Amino acid sequence: MVGYEWDIETVTDEDGDVMDHHHGNKLKELLFYKNTKPEDGFHYELVLVRDVWDEFDGVTNRTWAYEDEGKMPKEFDNGVAVPKRFLAEYEKVWK
Repeated sequence: MVGYEWDIETVTDEDGDVMDHHHGNKLKELLFYKNTKPEDGFHYELVLVRDVWDEFDGVTNRTWAYEDEGKMPKEFDNGVAVPKRFLAEYEKVWK
């Protein structure tokens, strides 16, 4: 099975470590973070997460598609296409 989830990561400016995650099934659930500045020394990064899993082993593969310069990539970091519905959701809700 394949599942998708939007995530806003709280990331350190100094070394890029992810300190926290804010998940949402719909992107509009995360709009608060778009309009909010995190504490000094941190920034937010938007990512669409793709999980492949099964009932026995749980998550067997996880890939990411990070927003870059105000655009969502058309592929996850493993080359799998981002479903058009998520690209459309991004254009409608986030832009």
